[in-house]
Amino acid sequence: MRPVSALFARISGLDLRTPNSLSRLHALCTSLQEILQVRGGPSGELYVDEKGLIFNSVFGSRGSFHRDDPLRAVDSACAMDQLIASEGFSASIGVATGHALFCMVGSARRRQLMVHGAPVNRAARLMTALASGVACDAPTERATRSSLHFEQRGTLQL
Repeated sequence: MRPVSALFARISGLDLRTPNSLSRLHALCTSLQEILQVRGGPSGELYVDEKGLIFNSVFGSRGSFHRDDPLRAVDSACAMDQLIASEGFSASIGVATGHALFCMVGSARRRQLMVHGAPVNRAARLMTALASGVACDAPTERATRSSLHFEQRGTLQL
């Protein structure tokens, strides 16, 4: 178990059936990964699931841990929200902080690093609770309140 800050972003407004959607997805993914890289975060993943087009990343993985990972995650989320809006799309982004388990899943031929824990679930739930914008959980707010100003939007039962 290690401290992490999970970030989940649902991106709306991109029609995946158009001929140029693959090139737009690639450009968007590259731009989102650059935002994370500048802030010392891991590269993140872009995929489509039952919730739509999702980009996620977890700050605090082995080799990229920083004491201010919650601040880096919130800063990245805000920058992503601005970038996605400038591309003509909308995003709902959730950020959550806590302890999670990192483990390898798969066989010797193909393995993938998986992250399991409450902050990962909370970040995904915060993402789905919003129509647009950035939301974070209480541990993230407490860890970053000396550097950032938060707007209270009420309490969510996740």
